[in-house]
Amino acid sequence: MSEADPMIEIEAALASLKDFQRATVDTVYRRLFRDTQQKSMLIADEVGLGKTVVAKGIIAMALRDRLRSGNDQPFKVTYVCSNQVIAGENVGKLQVFRDADLENRMVRRIAYLV
Repeated sequence: MSEADPMIEIEAALASLKDFQRATVDTVYRRLFRDTQQKSMLIADEVGLGKTVVAKGIIAMALRDRLRSGNDQPFKVTYVCSNQVIAGENVGKLQVFRDADLENRMVRRIAYLV
């Protein structure tokens, strides 16, 4: 990641969301991380409406809140996908920071996860 202010890229990621995507991000994030009413949620919608983009928004909000609280420690995101081809296509859509180079750090075989 570059030395630039990470909040700029985080806010840009959130600003890129459409209104209905941002509403979903806000609801999911609030219920999972602020109200702690739930431990998990399933986001389901038709193909092409931005479920992966919503996931990126949730990641961006988590990063923003962590940085605002003074916590700059990294955290892991587990992305569950139906196959590796789709995962490879979507890893770029999940990147909050443009120069994070996630594609070269992605686990490519399930055997590595055991």
